[in-house]
Amino acid sequence: MVLTGGTVYANPDSNKYCVRYYGKSTVLHQIICALARRIYNVQTEPARWITRNSYVTQIYRKGIVEDLLALSPTYNTRNRSHNNEENAFPTAAFLLDAPLDVVREAVRVGASANGGVRYTIEPLPRSDGRYHIRPQFTFGHLSPKPLLDDYRAVLERVGIHTTPVMDGRFGKGFLRSRSWDTCAAFKWIGGFIDNVKVHRGRYSRLDRNDVLQRALTFYRSEGNSFATKERALETVDEYLLGLGAFIEKPIDNSLEISTRTH
Repeated sequence: MVLTGGTVYANPDSNKYCVRYYGKSTVLHQIICALARRIYNVQTEPARWITRNSYVTQIYRKGIVEDLLALSPTYNTRNRSHNNEENAFPTAAFLLDAPLDVVREAVRVGASANGGVRYTIEPLPRSDGRYHIRPQFTFGHLSPKPLLDDYRAVLERVGIHTTPVMDGRFGKGFLRSRSWDTCAAFKWIGGFIDNVKVHRGRYSRLDRNDVLQRALTFYRSEGNSFATKERALETVDEYLLGLGAFIEKPIDNSLEISTRTH
């Protein structure tokens, strides 16, 4: 959770140790607070961060910081690495040997905190002006390349195949897959964390897993070939907004979809 949405601060000279977790989903903040209570007997609650319509949970406990640094020697702290070394990056390599049930939950949390599923409306290859809906699963936005390499290997363990997309200006990027099979594989491991909502865009305030299930129902039920972009959008909206009786009962988990046309 800290890798995909937080920071770790350690200063032995001043004896200050702090873990911060950021995000708009109160569900994820409740989870990290519950974990702190369950594992470390630390009582903490998320606080509202008014300026960005978001939340931050702060946990001051040296033992937690030390345990996190034992897993990943570096974390991001205020846009700098923990030990301020130029080439020091956080790592998720500890998940490469973790039990699969742990990996599945880590991927679900990571996607819920710093990933999502979107779609684009694109020309259908080798067609006469027809269009189709193409999904995009993303993970680890604004992560450095070494961390993305770790994430990519971790995702492979649960059948999710991705490629890195880098921004050369900042040396950071994210993982992406444009396959319906990837969306199905993500749903198979449980999808997003239950009750995490879409925060903005066309499907804001909808449960992410609800939208994920409906998107897959669309793919299974439709030919995914449309005469116009407008008809493609109307059809997928019927599924994602739950306007038709043909929608299957969704699973309890989460997703983020936005509409962009090319």
